[in-house]
Amino acid sequence: MSLSINLSYQNGLIGDVTTTMERPGTALGQWLQQQPEQEALAALPVIFSVCGRSHDVAARLALGLLKDTEEARRQAHRAVLESIREYLIRLLQHWHYPLDRARLGQWMQAVNSDTDSPAVLAAGARDLMPDRQQTTAWLQQLEKNWQQTLANTHIDFNHCAQQAGGQPLHYDEWSPENSGFTQTFFAGGGAQVLAHNKGPLIPLLSQVIDRMLTDLTYLTGRLTGELTGYALIQHCLREDRHGSHSEGWVRTSRGWLCHRISTTREGRQWQVIAPTDINFSLTGSLLCTGLQGQHIPEDELVAAVAAIVKAIDPCVAFTLLINGQTAETENSDPGTDNQHA
Repeated sequence: MSLSINLSYQNGLIGDVTTTMERPGTALGQWLQQQPEQEALAALPVIFSVCGRSHDVAARLALGLLKDTEEARRQAHRAVLESIREYLIRLLQHWHYPLDRARLGQWMQAVNSDTDSPAVLAAGARDLMPDRQQTTAWLQQLEKNWQQTLANTHIDFNHCAQQAGGQPLHYDEWSPENSGFTQTFFAGGGAQVLAHNKGPLIPLLSQVIDRMLTDLTYLTGRLTGELTGYALIQHCLREDRHGSHSEGWVRTSRGWLCHRISTTREGRQWQVIAPTDINFSLTGSLLCTGLQGQHIPEDELVAAVAAIVKAIDPCVAFTLLINGQTAETENSDPGTDNQHA
């Protein structure tokens, strides 16, 4: 599966922005609601190969099946390891993080085999990461590259909310943090950085990278037991007052995903909303509303849009069309199956 982004551009101004991403979202929900609960749950890690464990936790929350048991903690550990894996892959594929691909592959095989303890696997992930000197050199090289291609690009994604009469972005509408849920969550998500900040693009990209590294440190430290603080996995359950639907939310490396279970006269309905939907493919998505109306120099347009897409992260390969013509971008496969998160 891949994402196609088509934007119109004239005289330094981005006009209409549309995205196309084929995925069987509605059909998937219909299929899930027709299956016995255990069979539906067993299928989730296969259907969602990128963030399947997080989908499993969200679905169990919505169905009222996530109890405080050892099995629930084991599922949470798997979901956290999944987020660690995705951070490492994204940093390598999108931002040239200095990781040894062979060692990363071996570590991922160990995660998939599920034989080592979460603490051992988290320690293994930390051993893959470059030391402070290597990280500093990498960050300096990133900024040097950005200065050559993005030095004159400024963005302001807040303008779209103002143009829409102050209505929130879909990103905010689909976050429990902005739906009356008061718990503090750890920082994370390039979408969050871009949705709530404005200014030169380079410092914002640096913020995105910093949050990814911070989350990696936190998640690995929680699994090894060296850090304490927030809940092991960021999740919550939301139910309406009448009991007609319940929502299981889980924070992944890309943002919030939600499984909504509704009870109607026709029976149970199952809806899945993932970060890729919220940020890229839904009407009023963060990317489309955010890019529309931006002033970006022509010689920086392709690099800027590609960097923004990678920062938000669709978790699938993407193509960029400008005025109907395909633009060449430095774009690599995310390194996992092209199934959305």
